Amino acid sequence: MFDPSTDEVGGNAILTVTFKTGNKIGTDGLILIEFPLWNPNREFSSQEKHYFEGSVSCSSSTNIDSDVSCSYSDSTQILTVENGLPSGVAASTTVEFKIDGFTNPISGKLVSGFVVYTASSDGDYIDTATTTLQVGTATDFESSSFTVASSVNDDIAGVVQETNAMLITFQIPVPLDEGCKLEVTLPDVYDVSTITSVVV
Repeated sequence: MFDPSTDEVGGNAILTVTFKTGNKIGTDGLILIEFPLWNPNREFSSQEKHYFEGSVSCSSSTNIDSDVSCSYSDSTQILTVENGLPSGVAASTTVEFKIDGFTNPISGKLVSGFVVYTASSDGDYIDTATTTLQVGTATDFESSSFTVASSVNDDIAGVVQETNAMLITFQIPVPLDEGCKLEVTLPDVYDVSTITSVVV
């Protein structure tokens, strides 16, 4: 039902929404989509983010009028699609449209809590369905935020196979949920005995 244009975690995407109507939708019917929060495990409410943080627009694809428009409400977390069904649509009809301005989930986990409603022009619900979304391509770090430094002591500088310390610093491109793991692959020539992590 949901198909983003990119599979990248946290990436900006055009979201294609496809569903089949269960019942007839009358003239000027509405489509409403309820979204969960983008970062539900945030530490503070002030850090709350949505799947739409900027401008949002819709475009027609299948059985949707070209004059379709949409808007997202932060308070209700609902995207309202209007002007897409000026003549209504029959039952068991496949409807498809695209939403620009969507941000993919913050991890590769399966995300639930997306609810699609069809409604009359007055907003009375007709059909409802839930769906999930999962993306699987890791987000690249910004090259400028990733540094590796070695605290070489003067007395071992240039000496091979000496114990030393390496500091790896980077900025995460998306928030990390509790329990996330960090995996760093080093060349085979390195033998790591102790790892100390510091999160700032």
